[in-house]
Amino acid sequence: MKDQTRDNLRCLAAVACLLVVPFGEFAVQSTWLPSWPGWIPIVLFVVLIPVALYAFNSRRSVQIDQVAFDDVSVTRTLPDGKIETVRWEDLQEVGIVTTDGGPAQEDVYWMLVGSAGGCAVSGSAQGIKELLTRFQQLPGFDNETVIKAMGSTSNNRFICWKRNSEER
Repeated sequence: MKDQTRDNLRCLAAVACLLVVPFGEFAVQSTWLPSWPGWIPIVLFVVLIPVALYAFNSRRSVQIDQVAFDDVSVTRTLPDGKIETVRWEDLQEVGIVTTDGGPAQEDVYWMLVGSAGGCAVSGSAQGIKELLTRFQQLPGFDNETVIKAMGSTSNNRFICWKRNSEER
């Protein structure tokens, strides 16, 4: 799930808790708890504010993959430590695969196809913006295709760059 969506859901849940619990307490107090003093719902409300904000706004430590590159290769490092590498000289194609799973899960993957393998880099990987800037330096890289892919909400595959046979 994207961070923006998580934040929106947490905020909505926090607001719902902060509004429902105290008003529910006021509503049931006169019928179920008539002997309790009227200040208890206020205290509950004041205590629940920090608890709800902490519970719904605390970010879980989400580990994301990382991508780095130099003049020789592109390297993807997964959270579990696994490493995938494609050498620039072996790179044959740069594409984007989109899924219909967003925004609840990752829905954009950069596909780097090499002559002897490749790697898939998630669109939320640390370093992907810098890598896109480097991709744009490839001769014939198609930025229009990137724009189309980023607007896609279905299962699709887009080719942004393909090595010409004379480039070897």
